[in-house]
Amino acid sequence: MRDNLSSRFCVLLFCLGYCLFVGACSTHSSQSVVNNKVATDSRLELDNKEIIKSFYKALNDTNWQKLKTLVSDDYRHYYAKDTGFNSISWQSAERGFKGVRSAFADWRLTPIKMIAEGDYVSVLLIGGGTHTGSFAGIAATGKVVKAPAMTIHQLKDGKIIADWELLDNGAFLEQLKN
Repeated sequence: MRDNLSSRFCVLLFCLGYCLFVGACSTHSSQSVVNNKVATDSRLELDNKEIIKSFYKALNDTNWQKLKTLVSDDYRHYYAKDTGFNSISWQSAERGFKGVRSAFADWRLTPIKMIAEGDYVSVLLIGGGTHTGSFAGIAATGKVVKAPAMTIHQLKDGKIIADWELLDNGAFLEQLKN
């Protein structure tokens, strides 16, 4: 009877050890999958940040050809209007950027902080330049103005497909009037 109890105990220990081993392997495997996803997400986020840095560099350099390679064909730019957002195509956004550059020849967009998560990159930035041409019906003043802004960019397959911009237009225009 004692031998029978002893052999049952050995079988129980073997089963328990086996379960612990299998459990440890599956936990390790699950952890490996999580680590691989984190590494993949991290690589995607770094790549997306580089694309956004290239976007702002091309804007500052007025490199319209480069910009066209960074945005998708169906790109949409959303900007705050009244109590919501309006959207425009890349062609309209490009015209807007060119309009700003004609009124502020030294206009620069300087990213201060970038945060990436998955397909999104948020950018806190400062726009600024010297008012050398007519803008929003206001003749050139020669004033140097700055405008803090927040933009969230969405990317897919290495291209910017949309962005949402928040800017205090009233405070910006007030700088030109005072």
